[in-house]
Amino acid sequence: MALKYTGGGYGGAINGVPARDLTDEDIKRLGLDEDALIKGGLYAPVFYSDTRPLSELESSEPKSAKPAYSDKAKRVVRSSKAESED
Repeated sequence: MALKYTGGGYGGAINGVPARDLTDEDIKRLGLDEDALIKGGLYAPVFYSDTRPLSELESSEPKSAKPAYSDKAKRVVRSSKAESED
């Protein structure tokens, strides 16, 4: 799992560990213990829920939002307002 650098924790840095986000490759290459880095407060786990490339995610159209109220609900709200004004 990749780790995001938060900068929190004691002192804000660990000797020999880059003060930046770490990839899985960085963690392996440097022989680091992910759990210790997370518990130290300087790094947080990064979870990926979508495996599409970032360029695809940025270009994908957002789904159209449903209206907050149905037409029937709007009529009920309007009629109750009209009754309260009488």
